[in-house]
Amino acid sequence: MNRTKIEWADYHRGYLAGMTDGDGTFKMPVPGRRYRHSQWYWRVALRDEYILRRLRQVLRRLGIRIPIREFSVPGMVKLETRRAALLKKIYDAIYSKPITLSYELGYLAGIFDAEGNWHKSNLRIYNSKESIRKRVVIYGYDLGFTFSIEDYPSEKANGARLVGDRYEAIRFIASIRSAKSKKYLKETGR
Repeated sequence: MNRTKIEWADYHRGYLAGMTDGDGTFKMPVPGRRYRHSQWYWRVALRDEYILRRLRQVLRRLGIRIPIREFSVPGMVKLETRRAALLKKIYDAIYSKPITLSYELGYLAGIFDAEGNWHKSNLRIYNSKESIRKRVVIYGYDLGFTFSIEDYPSEKANGARLVGDRYEAIRFIASIRSAKSKKYLKETGR
């Protein structure tokens, strides 16, 4: 990816998808089932408002304006909408266009901001859904990174771990340009 120019619109679509898969909830109508409009919504809730502000910026670049609000859990904030027009825009941004390398890079940035952690030489992206862990492995591979899937008795500890040493973790962090990247690179003195 270093030699390829990033297509920012695709990166932002991927970031939105990664954040939604990580810490989001997206309820849309399913064919054959009855829903009331009040049951449809998209939401990402976090404790880290800095990351949520980054997601709000990404949404704005995609033509979607949603304010940050307090969440029902103390210390958490959220971006949420139930407006059908905005739900359609979010759905289209995530699912309606082809997946490119820039989308994959954005996805890894979003899922890392939502559920990633780096401690010493261990960089992991936690998620209980096997399909999301596999997606991290595939997108990482496409971008020159190797992840291994970790399954444990407690699903909360399941994740995808970046294979390699501290320098490989730094390379990954610098490449994905996530909201956490600046924090982690500052800690390493890079």
